Amino acid sequence: RKIFAFLKTTMRSVAIARASVPDQPNLQLGLSIVYEFLLFIRTIIKVQQANLSPDSVREWKATFRDFASIFGPMKERMAQICSKIAKRLERHGKKAKIRLLRFIDIILADEQFLLSLELLEWAKCIYRVELAVVKAKVVDAESCAQYHKAGVFLFETLAPRAQSQGDAAQRNEEKLARFAQLLKLVASP
Repeated sequence: RKIFAFLKTTMRSVAIARASVPDQPNLQLGLSIVYEFLLFIRTIIKVQQANLSPDSVREWKATFRDFASIFGPMKERMAQICSKIAKRLERHGKKAKIRLLRFIDIILADEQFLLSLELLEWAKCIYRVELAVVKAKVVDAESCAQYHKAGVFLFETLAPRAQSQGDAAQRNEEKLARFAQLLKLVASP
């Protein structure tokens, strides 16, 4: 309800602003685009709410509670880790940026990654990301293996719940496949 009130107020403001500048067509066009984008967001939210069933809401809440019970106690530790990462980035800012850019270049140039993403071959996709992370020297191979084990543990914990939501998972896979095709189109020279 709050999001709809916010969207309605914002849309009214944009409509009033658009009407108040009749002599500036570029600004009117920009405000029209913003207004259409807000309409799009409102439609997405309405469709999402219409597709939610009480069972899926219960499953999401249960998953969220389990997730919070697992990661809640780690809040202080995560804060410490984040502050250390921030300090490290300050010290190694230029190196970190170079590594990140190198990782992006490697992953976008990797046709096997893009193909596996498009074909929804998740194991191969994750393997290619791990190779790119190690090749770009973002992390070393040993740390990457530890992150892989942690990711597998999280997946095995959350996957049984996701399997009961077959239709939603299928739609999400289709959306991800379209995103992969778009990414492939953008990344190809």
